[in-house]
Amino acid sequence: MGKYLKNILITGGLGYLGGRMTKYFSDNRYSVLITTRRLEKDFPKNIPVNTSVVQVDYKSDEQLNEAMKGIDTLIHLAGPDAHTISKNPDSIILEHLELTGRLVHAAEVNDVKKIIYFSTIHVYGKNLKGTITEATSPIPVNPFAKAHLEAESIIGSQTKKVVSVIVRCSNSFGAPYFENEKCWKLVVNDLCKSAFQNGKLIIHSSGQGYRNFIAVDDVVRAIHHLLELKKVRAIPEIYNLGSSNTLRIIDIVRKIQKELKNSFNYDCPIETNKSSTESNNVGSFIFSINKIMQTCFTPAYGGKEIRSLLEQCKIKQQMVVH
Repeated sequence: MGKYLKNILITGGLGYLGGRMTKYFSDNRYSVLITTRRLEKDFPKNIPVNTSVVQVDYKSDEQLNEAMKGIDTLIHLAGPDAHTISKNPDSIILEHLELTGRLVHAAEVNDVKKIIYFSTIHVYGKNLKGTITEATSPIPVNPFAKAHLEAESIIGSQTKKVVSVIVRCSNSFGAPYFENEKCWKLVVNDLCKSAFQNGKLIIHSSGQGYRNFIAVDDVVRAIHHLLELKKVRAIPEIYNLGSSNTLRIIDIVRKIQKELKNSFNYDCPIETNKSSTESNNVGSFIFSINKIMQTCFTPAYGGKEIRSLLEQCKIKQQMVVH
């Protein structure tokens, strides 16, 4: 066994999930290479040990081939997120598909053993009903979801030698490792920030809609688990990744409120703010994670994640005040 357990390449490793994933794998004796479009002057200062960052032109096969040399596992996180807004959504989809195709080709050429593609619960559509399993027919609505579903099909059709895993993740929450503004738009993150910034937990809806939430710590543990899972099937394996319980937004807000009281001795009121455009469809659904649980992975309750998220929000607000 060498110095490192494995060499991992993370596209989008400077982003919200990528940052937490990079830190986790670095702490667990993996060698991590992050590829990014950012200029070197814009790299964060807190790069973990065992980690290197390189700027690449994702349209250059030569640069991608160079990055893939000696890599065991590619974790593909680069691409649009739920907050990506564009006047030309077709260009977002096309760009993501071209990137995914190039990455898969470079992985095949350089004998990468496994690709883990990070997809989303949103491929199943809006206003989810009943039980959602990996066999549920996807009906993506927005460009972000369509881009991910089409990228899944590219991985399915183009991976011949590389073992491929597709993860359809629900709504994550948690503190970022690298500074990241977009992550504060996530529901739970936004609520925790509001507690200290506004002195109240502001829900931008009635709070009656159901969501499936998962702590980022559980997300990175699941990716680690799938990375080490022995699998030889040529066709991609798809896994839903979320928590075992689907909650109303008001329920998660009450959990945050309770955590504020218990850990910070802070009585924080809740304010709902239903918009006129809000859907009245607030039915519950089950996001089945039985398949990944059958591989011996179990998500933990995200109480620890909420605490550390609130701690970071409190510190950030204190820095603003002073």
